[in-house]
Amino acid sequence: GAGGGSIAWLDDVGALKVGPQSAGADPGPICYRGGGSEPTITDANVVLGRLDPDNFLGGEMKLDADAARRGIDEKIAAPLKMDAIAAAQAIVEIAIAKMSLAVREVSVAKGYDPRDFALVASGGAGPLHVVAIARELYIPKVVVPLFPSHFSALGMLLADERHDFIRTFYCDLATVDFAALLKIHHEMVAQASATLRHAAQAQRQIHLDLRYVGQEFTLQVPVGVEAIASGDRVGIRAAFDALYEHRYAHHSPDEPVEMVNIRLALIGKRPKPVFPRLAARGGAKPARTRAVYLAEAHKASPCPVYQRETLGAGDKITGPALIQEHGTTTVLFASDALTVAPSGELIITVGAG
Repeated sequence: GAGGGSIAWLDDVGALKVGPQSAGADPGPICYRGGGSEPTITDANVVLGRLDPDNFLGGEMKLDADAARRGIDEKIAAPLKMDAIAAAQAIVEIAIAKMSLAVREVSVAKGYDPRDFALVASGGAGPLHVVAIARELYIPKVVVPLFPSHFSALGMLLADERHDFIRTFYCDLATVDFAALLKIHHEMVAQASATLRHAAQAQRQIHLDLRYVGQEFTLQVPVGVEAIASGDRVGIRAAFDALYEHRYAHHSPDEPVEMVNIRLALIGKRPKPVFPRLAARGGAKPARTRAVYLAEAHKASPCPVYQRETLGAGDKITGPALIQEHGTTTVLFASDALTVAPSGELIITVGAG
């Protein structure tokens, strides 16, 4: 993957790379004025006009667009004999390709077709790139949640308390001693209960790490304690075969299966907040218009800019457009369409591009 601080650089043969090195928040991108000297994805977005240097963090932090352009020109554009705008576009395109690959690794590589899902944007850089990533993967819908730049922090505060335990239990599934396995399960439950308040009300999840004999990797197969207590060898094998088929589009019913580990998760539920619903406000109205590089023609075009906090339920916006908020900016391209949900999320239908 890549983030806003990922550094753009040229390798020994002059090929443009983005990341994994990162400028982080300190010294940060060149445009932060914090002493950073290496061009980053954030610098590229500033040069392209997608990030407003005068309204970053709601105007609390002024960005140095000229310094960002000089850095990209010196470190990337000049050595490649291209202009700074083309170099900035190339940086963003490579970043999008890397982010798209990360999405593939958690979808296609696990047997899921990304076209069957919506893509949720998070982080300060997520909404800047999410529509382009979705288009790359033919994902039809994008969701930009409330407070996307605080998504991970909010999730950490609201996440259920979870404790995971694992014990090795290596044997063939055909000869597993279920009484011994059940005894280990009970020991793990006792250990887990000692670590979590109100453990009696906690949810329990059991997984067995199974694989075909001779393989190096395992699949975590969910099972109930009843299956272990009753010695349901056939049911556990069927669950493994079904999961393997789902993940890899084939399975081998005649191949022997072995068990490697038993896992127990104890999950204590936390109450979840209820966010207020948005009222209708009579239609979206842009706050301003500014020149932005969005197309591949290397030409800036006038682009309406909306402030997210002024949008109401049911408001619709057709791209190209930028939707600014305190912590991020959402980018819409020419064929994209956005609707504001009553709960505040931005629901984007991705166009053909």
